[in-house]
Amino acid sequence: MGSELAKNEKAFSLVEVLASVVVVSIVLIGVLNIIVFTNKVAVSNNDKLVAVYLANATIERIKEKPEDFFPLPSDASPAPEYVGRTAEDPFSYDGTHCTTEACENLYHVQINEIIYKVTVSVSQDEKEQQLRLINVVVNVKHPDKPIHSKVEGYVNL
Repeated sequence: MGSELAKNEKAFSLVEVLASVVVVSIVLIGVLNIIVFTNKVAVSNNDKLVAVYLANATIERIKEKPEDFFPLPSDASPAPEYVGRTAEDPFSYDGTHCTTEACENLYHVQINEIIYKVTVSVSQDEKEQQLRLINVVVNVKHPDKPIHSKVEGYVNL
């Protein structure tokens, strides 16, 4: 009678158990790879967004107070380096001209423990001089990754 019970019992064989473990492992590894990849993309997109927003915020700050970033043309002093230059050959400010920490912080901005480098390229050709406009291009670069953002606009004097 004991042998009849053993024939009617349903059980998994060792091969079936191993096969199911392999299938579950493959699925879990695939899901884990997707999670890791998604996290890397999210971090990269975050860095890109920071660069874009920083470039936009910088150009808005320049429109409000351009003298914080570069000298303004005036009749009393010699013309700044960017006057007479075209947009194809602008003069760039990157913080090397700064003499104060406040000025340095405009060109090296720390966000999320990353110091982004800001470069402001300025030009003002004859037509822009007549219109009292300064062409400004803000370029923001991530220090470790090939991430950058560029925004262009005019400052009205």
